Amino acid sequence: MTSAQAAVNNAQTAVADTVITAPSNGTILTIAGLVGSSVSAGSTTTGAPTSSSSSSSGTGTGGAGGGAGTGSSSSSSSSSSSSSSSSTAFITMADLSKLQVTANVSETDVSSVQVGQDATITLNATTKTYAGQVQSISPTSTVVSNVVEFAVTLDLTDSVPVTVRPGQSASISITTAEASNTLYVPNTAITTAGGRSVVTVVGSDGKETITPVTTGIVGTTNTQVTSGLTQGQNVLITLATGTGSTTGRGFGGLGGGLGTGIGGAGAGFGGGAGTGAGAGTRTGG
Repeated sequence: MTSAQAAVNNAQTAVADTVITAPSNGTILTIAGLVGSSVSAGSTTTGAPTSSSSSSSGTGTGGAGGGAGTGSSSSSSSSSSSSSSSSTAFITMADLSKLQVTANVSETDVSSVQVGQDATITLNATTKTYAGQVQSISPTSTVVSNVVEFAVTLDLTDSVPVTVRPGQSASISITTAEASNTLYVPNTAITTAGGRSVVTVVGSDGKETITPVTTGIVGTTNTQVTSGLTQGQNVLITLATGTGSTTGRGFGGLGGGLGTGIGGAGAGFGGGAGTGAGAGTRTGG
């Protein structure tokens, strides 16, 4: 190859490098540069705007479901946080047809979360709900307000309107366990001591009988009973009144099923397929 041909090849390569080709289809979110701006290797674009964003958070609770099924439920919360940074990427883009939500789940709840579990995602702005599924669980933790939390990413399995934007806040409820055709009683009806659980059954004549029971899935307000009771029996429950310092007694009937799950902290939407932002604090290229 002659030096002239090498010079031509170098010139052609330089021309080709003036065109930026996206690795996949998507929507451009930011361009970190202005026409006429100068750049140098290893630095950000001169005149590039600094972007800032915040992640909105809240407390999520397990949502109750109807029909035949029970679920384990607890709640998690996180404090609002924000971050500001200058992007080193010239162009940031996302696939808005594949939205994801990233929420923080406390260390006490994350052990119940598994990839593939179903979830319900509620937009805080519109209160509309969409179906989702756990896609990944971060192996590393963050500490927010002295609470150890893990980031859980969920894919939206429902189609969403084009009005939904990356960075919007949402609340999630993850179904961590369920059972069909089962009985449950209010949590306040069960007393557990020494690994033994009992309830007080109230007969038709008003007689109270201490009855051992075997429990299964424990939800936010109700607990599955796998043996010891039959549907239709009445059990004694504790009722809190006023500020909670005064208690009363009431009757609770056996139910036929419920569905609950772990509630995740409010989080932001991001574009899927690795191109979008999680928790509204960053966007990936």
